[in-house]
Amino acid sequence: DMGNGMVDWRFLLNGDLASNEAFINPSVLAVGDKFVVAARRHRRFWNQTVGEYKGNAATVVNELWHSEIVIGEASLNKTWATAQSVLLSPWEGLRTEAGTQWEKLCVEETWIPENSTLVRKV
Repeated sequence: DMGNGMVDWRFLLNGDLASNEAFINPSVLAVGDKFVVAARRHRRFWNQTVGEYKGNAATVVNELWHSEIVIGEASLNKTWATAQSVLLSPWEGLRTEAGTQWEKLCVEETWIPENSTLVRKV
């Protein structure tokens, strides 16, 4: 029983730092003798190719943004100063109002005429 007090708890959210990912908006819920942790994981990748934009030769830079909800759990113990490591796994439950997975997300394109570059954020 944690009582009515507040607790400062540090979690180590395990991720792949080589893939430039970050965890944001973590939420924690105490359930019995465990903490359930949910967060958003963001990763960004990019690539550059030679292509065409509106009939003009162009350098095409694709910025690929990945975002997903992840969830995991950690043991609750009375040693509050001990950092807990939490392995977060993707949650696949997010759906549109029609009950389908999110697809056909918007693509933002920026044309830079000075150097004939098209930047796409996907």
